[in-house]
Amino acid sequence: MKPGKRNNKQERGAVLAITLVLAIVLFILSTSLFVLFNANVNSYEYTFGRLKAITAAESGVSIALYQLAEGHEGTPVQTTPYSLPGDSAQWINVPGSDEKVWIVIDPYDANSIPNIIGGAEIRCRGLYDNYTRDVSVRVSPDYPSRYAYLINHGIPAGMLCDGAFIDGPMHSNGTISFSSSSPDSSGDPFVASVSTSLDNFYFASGGYSDVPHPEGSNIWVRPYNRHIQGTPYWETGADSLDFDLMFTWFRELQDEAAAQGGIIYNASRIIIRDNMLLIKNGIDDPVDTLITTGKDLLYFVGARPVYIKSQGSPDNVFTFVSTGSIYISGSIQGPSNPDAGIISIVSLKDIVIAEDPGFSGGSDWPNPWKIETDGNLQLDCVLAAPKGCIRAENPGIPDPALRFTIHGGTILDDFGLVGIAGRGYQLRVAWNQALTNLHPPHYPSMGDWVISSWQQDPDYNGADIDENMF
Repeated sequence: MKPGKRNNKQERGAVLAITLVLAIVLFILSTSLFVLFNANVNSYEYTFGRLKAITAAESGVSIALYQLAEGHEGTPVQTTPYSLPGDSAQWINVPGSDEKVWIVIDPYDANSIPNIIGGAEIRCRGLYDNYTRDVSVRVSPDYPSRYAYLINHGIPAGMLCDGAFIDGPMHSNGTISFSSSSPDSSGDPFVASVSTSLDNFYFASGGYSDVPHPEGSNIWVRPYNRHIQGTPYWETGADSLDFDLMFTWFRELQDEAAAQGGIIYNASRIIIRDNMLLIKNGIDDPVDTLITTGKDLLYFVGARPVYIKSQGSPDNVFTFVSTGSIYISGSIQGPSNPDAGIISIVSLKDIVIAEDPGFSGGSDWPNPWKIETDGNLQLDCVLAAPKGCIRAENPGIPDPALRFTIHGGTILDDFGLVGIAGRGYQLRVAWNQALTNLHPPHYPSMGDWVISSWQQDPDYNGADIDENMF
């Protein structure tokens, strides 16, 4: 072999070796890519399937809430969990999709307790292909009595200002106005939770906004850190609450009151005392007595106003409804047993703080019937005028202003005038926390349901989804 001349067999061997190495590398690469591709596909299918399943479960919550709200019947009194009708395995086809859901409603075991708001646990299992996901939600019906302030029209300017403190929920179907004159947030208005049916709140400095601190404004609605979380603490565009429904409901309770023997005619002044109402038609008329034992609904029929106050605490809870305006002639105490529940005073017209004749030197009825509004007043009740307002008969007196405190809640179509320039009365609601669990007798459910907790893929501690767990 001549020097410099390569062996053809050696060259072919080298090429085959390189080709073999490249083939092995390509095989490894293609196998790796195939494995990676399959892993990605499987991961995508797993993620997609779980996402579709949880979406189905969440759709089931909406279906269950619709079923519960239908008919304004409040909480189911039966305590046994039940599934909404589906196929033989309880699966319901989710409209417009290829997912299915199993919906279980588990009513609260104490729903049968009188005047309890109660609730239910909704458990939904979403199914897509072979994937399942669960959602567990606790809900309760929305009663108008659960609010510190429930107002059909707006919350006026000057009410939610520096120093205002509302420790219960507030809702208005109209405009809610905030204002502050302080440069920082230390004294700005505080409201535990607030919602409006409009798209924005109004800020005296900053105009309309849907956030608790508009840019450029000196107002920070407290507690700011909670409000910026949004619903349920801070909500715009909330569902309107139906004041026409409330008015009609209370007006039509007359037959129920008659069945209980709780109808009152021809009354001018009423005193709540122990287990009775003391009733007088005129200053020289005899006293009538209505025993309230066994009655939780009292109904005054008449066009003229009725004056009402209490002497001591009532023995039992009730709702008092008047077809005319109710004049508050003194403080009204709650029941002697704090666990008994909450009373309510309802007017189908206005709630009026009566003028004390003593302010002007006028004459009045003798004790115990005289009007006693010459001192600070407290009403331990829910005060409702779904087609009226709360106002002072004479907002110019007393001078200086006295406090008019409602330890409970208010339901009003609008606000009237209770004071002028430091005179009259300063209205304040000290929300009764018991209203989260109890409502006054014969109050209507508003149809909507309030979500109190939401949990994905809960641990049932070995129980099946349709067992009694609430």
